Amino acid sequence: MKGKLKTASIVISILAIGAVLYHFVFYSKSTDVNSTTYTIDSLSNFLSENDNIVGKEEAPLTIVEFSDYNCNACQYSHENWKKIKLNENYIQTGKVKYILKDVPSNEKAIEASLVAMIAGEQNKYWEMHSLLFVRKKEWINEPKGYDLFKKYAEELDLDLNKFENSLENRNKYYKKRLKNSREQYKKLKIAGTPMIIIGDTQINGAPDYKILEEVIEKELTKN
Repeated sequence: MKGKLKTASIVISILAIGAVLYHFVFYSKSTDVNSTTYTIDSLSNFLSENDNIVGKEEAPLTIVEFSDYNCNACQYSHENWKKIKLNENYIQTGKVKYILKDVPSNEKAIEASLVAMIAGEQNKYWEMHSLLFVRKKEWINEPKGYDLFKKYAEELDLDLNKFENSLENRNKYYKKRLKNSREQYKKLKIAGTPMIIIGDTQINGAPDYKILEEVIEKELTKN
């Protein structure tokens, strides 16, 4: 009996260590900040006219983020952009052009990405994008598919007839866009999201907002 209890104790310990390691690898907010060879010219190979873009075309600094609505670290990254006031301090001032590329990891995240892009048809992409992260705990396990997302559309004052029509008729088109973003993401050979390119600096993961701000300011001095 003592031998069985000892064996069980060892197995439980191994499982516990494995759970801790899994959490660290997949949910840690730590990050690697690396210099990368991606310049605006070479980075253009990963961009397309269908990307979600905000900011002036001639902005001296381009930020590209590969993101997933199902990703805890991506949610953390979204919160950090708000902390440094990316929109007010950098985008609206003409310093930064920000490009978001959706790379959803499961069916529920695909639904969220589709809903955000469809909201974009009524110029509410970024509002829906933000709402999806804020309400993530609400929709991530929602069994009724798009029903909850329709409530979000109503909350954002979208034309519900147009919204529902796009849900029915535009899914194939938007899924193709998501597939293209996924293929581009795979070419970068990065494991996990978010993956952020700020000028010539590549960030794998979601760093503290102070690091994001430091990297942006550093890259702006190069222009």
